[in-house]
Amino acid sequence: MAATLLSIALAAVVITDVKDQVIRDKFLGHATNEVRSLTFQDVPEPETLCWVQFPKLNMALTAYELTGDATHLQNFTNAFEKLRATVKKGPDGFLGWYGRSAPTLLDPAKSNAVISEIQTDFRAVGVLSRYMELAGKQPEYLDLLENHLVAKWEKSFTDLGEHGGVYQWNTEYLPAKAGITLSHEKQAIIIEGLLNLYRVTGKDAYRQRAAKLGMWLKHCLQLKEGRYVWNFWDPAGPWDEASPGKWKHWLGTEPKEMWYAATVRSAVLLFQHGVVFDRADIDRLLKTQLEVCWQGDSFFQTDGNPAQKGERFIAPALAPYNLGIFEYLYTGPRQDERVEKADNWWHGGILAGDWLQGKYIKPKGIHENPP
Repeated sequence: MAATLLSIALAAVVITDVKDQVIRDKFLGHATNEVRSLTFQDVPEPETLCWVQFPKLNMALTAYELTGDATHLQNFTNAFEKLRATVKKGPDGFLGWYGRSAPTLLDPAKSNAVISEIQTDFRAVGVLSRYMELAGKQPEYLDLLENHLVAKWEKSFTDLGEHGGVYQWNTEYLPAKAGITLSHEKQAIIIEGLLNLYRVTGKDAYRQRAAKLGMWLKHCLQLKEGRYVWNFWDPAGPWDEASPGKWKHWLGTEPKEMWYAATVRSAVLLFQHGVVFDRADIDRLLKTQLEVCWQGDSFFQTDGNPAQKGERFIAPALAPYNLGIFEYLYTGPRQDERVEKADNWWHGGILAGDWLQGKYIKPKGIHENPP
């Protein structure tokens, strides 16, 4: 049965900047065309949904928030119904998207294993929950999210007590990755999904589970001269050992800006929902950003080592708390870059949607300075 489209009334966001109008108009075209053209006849590797199809679906929601035009919600509904038709019951008894492992994760000894992907499932939780904030609760969608996509990964969650909790990767992957604690940027996808679901359902258990993941992140942050330094990944238990004294994963700070931005965003979201992180933590993250990661036209990892070429270590989630970050991201060369790449479906669509949301749309149900 297809979802019933209710939708909340939204007024169009007023954009007076001529360059931003170009970015918006091009984005709206991509949002319409890409979402309407989505087909889901086959999902051979469920992980691809996390990085391509769900971000495309997300564009329709941003388009609706910008315009108030419910056609964008209908486009989302039509596309997601095609994807929902591909949902299957897996070997674990839960509904979801099942297929083979990505080539980089495939265990040759288990080449025929049918797997689901935790990142994909929680990306679905985040995007579908955001949709229901705008279109109204859909019982059939809530059932899929709560009783299947979230519930199926309970077996992969470990409570670490005062240090929080972590999710682990699929045990069917190649030995170097099987059952490993997820990196902080992957936990960030789960945190956002759970917080979005919390806002839709009002069930504090989801916020508290997100808080558990945040406690682990905060436990791993290293305080240095009033700022934070952290690794991309940290071991949480014996399941992370390849052999005695040797971890399954390398240790070191995040080498990519998108990973850095995702980790910071998860901390900011938890702060905005009133759990784990406080204003002092935000100030420490700002100090890391402003005194280490961003120095004029040069960028550095959180430990002060130079960033790889082309990696701009700027966390958009910190823009509401610092005018310099906001202006760097949303005016001048970065704005011109969005205009120059506006015709491209990725740069002018997916990335432009995130950019427009950061500049013009305040996330619903949260506030910047919770008591």
